[in-house]
This record gives sequence, structure tokens and C-alpha cells, in this order.
Amino acid sequence: MVLIAFHSSTAGHVKLHALANWGINPMLIEDAVLQRCAVTTLIYNFFGKTRFPEYAEAWYRYGISTHDFSRIDLVFDHGLKTGICAHAETRQLMRHSDLCNFVVKVRRQFMRAFEKHEHSMLGIDMEA
Repeated sequence: MVLIAFHSSTAGHVKLHALANWGINPMLIEDAVLQRCAVTTLIYNFFGKTRFPEYAEAWYRYGISTHDFSRIDLVFDHGLKTGICAHAETRQLMRHSDLCNFVVKVRRQFMRAFEKHEHSMLGIDMEA
């Protein structure tokens, strides 16, 4: 369980933010609110990836953290390099997992809604 929690809060977490960056393109978004959200997401993700290791080092140096996570960037990079695992057979888990069942059903509805409104979401990738 500790390893799952560590992965979810480090390598997996950074990968989710990378997917968010992939899903947006503020240069193509015409709606001012969506564009502001896209830019905010990009900036937040940039600083999280580039500055968090510096914060971790300072927290350790000043005694705020008992562990030195200044090289957490290596974990982030590892997570990004692993890519997205093939998940074509996810549907087979639906009957065994309420969460999987829910996510697969919501995804289908999301895709339909996205296609209906994709003209107003230029530069946003539905798969991301």
C-alpha cells in the first residue's frame, strides 16, 4: 500500500498533470474563461515540475521535512518516461469493480458530450 501511495502522489501524479497539458492548447481556445484556465493549468504544472524539488530541498534543510526529497525529480521523470500502459481490456474489469464500471460508463457519456460541443473547445484533446 505504501508503494501505491508513493506512486500515486509522485510519478503517477506528475503523469496526470502532463496529460492535462496534452489536453489543452490555450493558443486555439477562443473562450476567455477556458483560455485563462488552460494557461493557469500550464503554469501550475510547469512550476510543480520545475520548482517542487527545490522546495523539497529547502524543507529538508530547514528541518521542516525529516527526509531529503530534493531528487524527487528523478521519480517524476521516471513516471513520465513510462508512458501510458495499454488499457484496451479495461472493460473486462467492469463486472469486478464498481469504480471501473463507473469510469467506463462516464467516459462514454463524456465522449458523446465532448463531440457535441467540440466546436467550442478548439485545441482541447478529448482523449487527454
